[in-house]
Amino acid sequence: MFLFNPFRGKTETAASIPKRTKTLNALYRILSEEFERCRPCDCSCHMPIVYQCEPAEPGEPNWKAETLWCGCRDCRTALDEVVARNARLFLVKELPAAADQEDSAPVT
Repeated sequence: MFLFNPFRGKTETAASIPKRTKTLNALYRILSEEFERCRPCDCSCHMPIVYQCEPAEPGEPNWKAETLWCGCRDCRTALDEVVARNARLFLVKELPAAADQEDSAPVT
């Protein structure tokens, strides 16, 4: 416990920080670069695919990363840290709904 808090009233919680919106490709690039820096040098695994999903609760990210295929504990830990850190910062841009093929067919 601090006796003196120089930041009284100025601290931010993870929920109060506005999340930035990124495309899936941009988010994957960010996560992949961080994962490459954090994972052990002797392992050759790559960042798994990131996909858009419905958040389970308000405030949670609308994306998830697939399970890492590598069985290395250090790589799984690195991926967990990268995902947890960036889940507080980014949301995935909602893609426009694709038009049905019947709707997009030319009218004759």
